[in-house]
Amino acid sequence: MLAMKSMAWIARSLATCSLVLPFTVSHGQPQCDAIVLHSYDLRQLLASALGDLRQFAERYDAKLVPDDPSCYIHMSITTVGLPPLLPSCEMQACSVTVVSGQRIALREFDISGCDALFSALPLSRRVRTSFADARERISSHCASGNFEFESAALQQHGAAPGVVLELKAIQP
Repeated sequence: MLAMKSMAWIARSLATCSLVLPFTVSHGQPQCDAIVLHSYDLRQLLASALGDLRQFAERYDAKLVPDDPSCYIHMSITTVGLPPLLPSCEMQACSVTVVSGQRIALREFDISGCDALFSALPLSRRVRTSFADARERISSHCASGNFEFESAALQQHGAAPGVVLELKAIQP
């Protein structure tokens, strides 16, 4: 008897609940909520952008600075150093997020600081735009891979600033 009541309750519950997906359909076009990036996500982008410099990085950080809209991602990189030849040093840079289709990157930027490192080794201070594939992130966020980035903008998101990545449906 208890099993029958439990089954009836489950059936009623399932009949009254609805599936909530992160995308909707408006004017015949599917829509997906924006993805919001915070410092953690930007550190991952920085790590992938560093290229040859990454092998010298002991720590790196990326922070959003809303007061600087033209270069709102401020980055710092601490090198491991090569004692006794090169001491550990601190590099700085700033950039913004750029998107293209289902890819994301930090816009090309120049690194300042660590003059001894750049004098001693054939490294460039210019870090080129290097896009990372974001298809998996879009698919998991939207429950569909049929979306791509439309824009990226710094916005206040809750208590902290975030990079808001607007999405649009991919046109067939």
